[in-house]
Amino acid sequence: MKTKEQPRIVSETFGSPGDPAVLLIMGAMASMLWWPEAF
Repeated sequence: MKTKEQPRIVSETFGSPGDPAVLLIMGAMASMLWWPEAF
């Protein structure tokens, strides 16, 4: 689907800066707040 709206990408950082990064991608219209706290 193509729209005129630009996607909005939001991120949250936590943990030790020396640790490797992990990218979690939730699908469609899901919020980053839907991830269980364990992640």
